[in-house]
Amino acid sequence: MFQVKVATPERVIFDDSVDDLVIEGEAGQLNILERHTNFVSFIRPGPLLLRRNKQSVAEFSLSEGVLKVEGSVVMVLCSEAKAA
Repeated sequence: MFQVKVATPERVIFDDSVDDLVIEGEAGQLNILERHTNFVSFIRPGPLLLRRNKQSVAEFSLSEGVLKVEGSVVMVLCSEAKAA
């Protein structure tokens, strides 16, 4: 598992451990798993799906933003996020 933090300028809307993250990246859909290589990417407006034990933990609808993968922490920073 790895730690995921999803934040808008107003607040942190998710901060928990997951096994799998699916998000719309700059060049298409990204699937982030544990031990993913470090990188930074712009994200497109669209869904964010977070799963643990192959079951959905949370789903959000995001605006544009930035995804940062560093070690065992993934940060998703966007201007707006709503529970889907």
